[in-house]
Amino acid sequence: MTPIVSIVVPVFHNAASLAELHQRLAAAMGAAGVDRYDVTYVDDGSRDGSHEVLLGLASGNPGVRVVKLSRNFGSMAAIQAGLVHASGEAVAVISADLQDPPEMLSQMVARWRAGAKVVLAARESREDPLLSRAFSALFYRLFRTLVSSEMPPSGFDFFLLDRQVARLLVEHAEKNTNLAASILWLGFAREVLPYRRAARPHGRSMWTFGKKVKYLYDSLLGFSYIPLRLMTALGLVGVLTSFGYGVAVAIERIADPAAPRGWASLMVANLFFSGLMLASIGTVGEYVWRAFDAARKRPAYIVEECREPGAPQ
Repeated sequence: MTPIVSIVVPVFHNAASLAELHQRLAAAMGAAGVDRYDVTYVDDGSRDGSHEVLLGLASGNPGVRVVKLSRNFGSMAAIQAGLVHASGEAVAVISADLQDPPEMLSQMVARWRAGAKVVLAARESREDPLLSRAFSALFYRLFRTLVSSEMPPSGFDFFLLDRQVARLLVEHAEKNTNLAASILWLGFAREVLPYRRAARPHGRSMWTFGKKVKYLYDSLLGFSYIPLRLMTALGLVGVLTSFGYGVAVAIERIADPAAPRGWASLMVANLFFSGLMLASIGTVGEYVWRAFDAARKRPAYIVEECREPGAPQ
């Protein structure tokens, strides 16, 4: 029998929080009046015993699916893998670290039943470290300015989608992408529910600075032409600046043929424009790399094994 709600949970080094998370998900479905649901846990290459905990949950719960990826492909790929396996009339995605409250699912299901195709749990505030909050604020300010003003000011990772929207995300899945931006791009009737993001109760975040920078790159290059336009604009400014400098040098030479040449200013200009050209080539290279990565059609993730609900150990 088709579940009413499917829940997708990407897992990466979350062994300590999985048991509590599953209990709270079950309670949330009960509060929402959903008697048919399943949970797809996607183990994204964990090495802390998460997979063993997930198998234990699956053995005692017939509605649990465990998908194990062959290595760590990143949370976006893990969510995509979960969406492929989810079959519910609505599909919810929530992190495994307990920072997003599973109890909100009852409200999200109610909004979906009222007609919303997309329900976003948007962070109103967060109990993260200061540096993490600062980077997040900068990221979403840039995103709202350069990519989409429809993004909630503090972003979202916790959401519920109608089956139609989830199917479109699967059919048009991209590599090196931002799923939140893809959801906004698709449109559909949307509800936003604010909440306070809790502090992490177990362990530390695996969302490293390098991953955050890549996520910013993927968001800007995947959904905006602004970086290319910016490089073009800087190039035009450079051309106009060099033309003005050339006119000034010519006038100086005519006025005073014996005046010494400005080697310092020439070196500064040379370094500036050399750096500008390298930055422009690098920006174009990022777009070319993404086009090449998509053209060779390597999968975004590899499933090593999948334990379906109700399957024997």
